[in-house]
Amino acid sequence: MKKITLSAIAVLTLAFSITSCKKGENDPALSLKSRKSRVAGEWNVTNYSVNSSNSSTSPNNGPSNSVVNTTNTSTNDESHDGTNLTIISSNSDQNYNFGNNAVVTTTTSSTLSGKIMHHTFVFEKDGTWSAEHHYTTTETITRRNGDEIEVREITSETKSSGVWNFLGKIGEAKNKESMIVSTLSSDNTTTRVSTTTYPNSSVAQSSVSTTKNVSTNTYAVNENANIWKITQLKSKEIMVEGTFDNNYTSTNNSDFAYTYSGTTTTTSSTNTSSGYSKGTVKMTLTAQ
Repeated sequence: MKKITLSAIAVLTLAFSITSCKKGENDPALSLKSRKSRVAGEWNVTNYSVNSSNSSTSPNNGPSNSVVNTTNTSTNDESHDGTNLTIISSNSDQNYNFGNNAVVTTTTSSTLSGKIMHHTFVFEKDGTWSAEHHYTTTETITRRNGDEIEVREITSETKSSGVWNFLGKIGEAKNKESMIVSTLSSDNTTTRVSTTTYPNSSVAQSSVSTTKNVSTNTYAVNENANIWKITQLKSKEIMVEGTFDNNYTSTNNSDFAYTYSGTTTTTSSTNTSSGYSKGTVKMTLTAQ
């Protein structure tokens, strides 16, 4: 009788372990690793989709050395399968126009295709994380009925880092079913090489210009954060669905370089901007 009782307790204990191990709808029924151990590691982003609305207000040069606050608003849809990238964006930029003595708004929209060089995350057991997002895009712009063709090749590399942690039971969400991923710093280097040709000219002509912008943004804890619901947590693959809705104040250090005909002009600036960013993200991470 004692052996039967002990066996029953063992079965009930195993059944409880299996049930408590499974949090997300696609989680394995049983894992010998803790949820933190399964998250910790180096990951490649193999499927990615983010839709965001953004707005930022920052100081700009105005008349008589004055400062004019201007606002940039944008919507961005970015997706990739680990290799092929699509970015659909719409931007509304404000700048002070000295000729008109007024703030002028310029609206643009674009659809870009490109390639992912690498997109990675590293999660540490100590609650820190880092990520790299590196891609290239190419855009062709035709002007003057085909008399002028500009090809823009853009390379963007972002390195981010911050802190992460599981969330407890909130509403219908189970304990440790979701995690908060907070960005503390984000460094971006964007290089644009523009090659302009004039195919209908009697004399072969072309010009090449290079623009490079390096910026660093810092944030307070949870000022720029994502809430990820983990729909699948396996030792080799993680699937998440997330939301973000952040109001922030960011310090931006920017170095700008423009090269044309062998001459490079450089400027540096530091400014503080405030704004919001909100949207959704879906992502699949595969172990390296």
